[in-house]
Amino acid sequence: MLRAIVGSIVSALRAFGRVVGRMAVAPLRLIDRVLVGDSGSPQEIPEVRPYDNGEATDSFDRQAIYAEVANRIMTWAADSVVAGRPVPLAARDIPIDLREWLPGLTRDECLALIRADEKAVSAHLQQMFPLPGVRPVQRLPRLQMWPAEPSLAFDEGSPGFLSYATDAGWPVRSRARARIARS
Repeated sequence: MLRAIVGSIVSALRAFGRVVGRMAVAPLRLIDRVLVGDSGSPQEIPEVRPYDNGEATDSFDRQAIYAEVANRIMTWAADSVVAGRPVPLAARDIPIDLREWLPGLTRDECLALIRADEKAVSAHLQQMFPLPGVRPVQRLPRLQMWPAEPSLAFDEGSPGFLSYATDAGWPVRSRARARIARS
């Protein structure tokens, strides 16, 4: 009961202090309005336009940067497939999270990166759309070597770059595939 009485007295004193403070400041505000003018109205906000003449207003183009990074990563993946193991990263302009992700990719993930479109790889790097067969960008344990046997399913048509790069005995397999097709 005593606590409620003390609390109401404190509340009344605070309210009285706010009223006295406003009354003390009122003449100063009146003088300010007379001398300076009415500056209480909000400033006019200019219209927001995302583009001027069809070009971006800022110089930072995120899509172009990620397209360039996607090309570097696709090149790294191709070099790794040709070498048969994850090759060391040469470019220092690759973001740190990608530098921690790339050395942990498997051969199949590198092949999926090579086969994908530049825009699809860029969207995967930005974590907008996942690329099938490739783990999301995250810290992965570094792989020193890949398994000896490639897990690539060869094309039924003419062999492409990947078929030549991953299989040293490609003519022998092509002849064996042709014999199977004839029988």
